[in-house]
Amino acid sequence: MQELIAALAKAQAEMTHAAFDSKNPHFKSRYASLASVIDAVRGPLTRHGIAYVQRVTTTPDAVGVETVLLGHGAQIETGTVLVPLSAPTAHALGSALTYAKRYSLAAACGISADEDDDGNAATQQSQSAPEPTLTEGQVEELRNALFAAGRDHQLDQLLKAQRVSRIEDIQQARLPALLKRLRDLAAQEVKQ
Repeated sequence: MQELIAALAKAQAEMTHAAFDSKNPHFKSRYASLASVIDAVRGPLTRHGIAYVQRVTTTPDAVGVETVLLGHGAQIETGTVLVPLSAPTAHALGSALTYAKRYSLAAACGISADEDDDGNAATQQSQSAPEPTLTEGQVEELRNALFAAGRDHQLDQLLKAQRVSRIEDIQQARLPALLKRLRDLAAQEVKQ
């Protein structure tokens, strides 16, 4: 174990913080993508004989990732980073998984992955957090439902009713009701 710890210390001495190559429009902040974190740590870890694996665990409402550092006949388990799921969807799982992998790896290697806001984002009231908007897959699903209901020409009316200018800006929470309404309309069209 001591050999692995010494090698990790040497690797960390060579590491720089990950490049803040992405922006969070909701909090108006910059952060390092998972790829940027990997780029910052892979070379120094490899040069010092250290590999890493990321163990994934899931619960019905969260995903967890633990980064394990391996090398020199030992391993360091760094603890699980647990991220709540915003919705029970594959997209939400993928997003939370990427987030957990990024923060777990950055923490395990002791590098920064985002701007330090002195805890302000963590203490904001939950009502200030923006509602998630439609993913690419959800946009496609909604467009297909509009077409199937013969309402694709009414997209502008839908956007106006949802008080958005782009279909991508519709809140995810509103999608199930919209899809149900469009499916009902499509079923009516078939009956006529």
